[in-house]
Amino acid sequence: MSPDDHISPREYGQLEADVRHLQASVQAMQMDIKVMRDLMEQSRGGWRMLMLLGGAASTLGAVAGWIAHNLSFIK
Repeated sequence: MSPDDHISPREYGQLEADVRHLQASVQAMQMDIKVMRDLMEQSRGGWRMLMLLGGAASTLGAVAGWIAHNLSFIK
């Protein structure tokens, strides 16, 4: 480090303030990410149930359609 590479106390203070601001921003982002992760974990079970119900409804609809088409009770 040469003698010309000094930093003024004012610049040093500004750098400290910038670092504190960045730390606060990172902490806020970490909290947001945790909330998003929790929501995704909760929705994962919901999507599975939705797919299960959709598949069951489709199967029942297909069976009812086949029965209505092939086993006509009214002739």
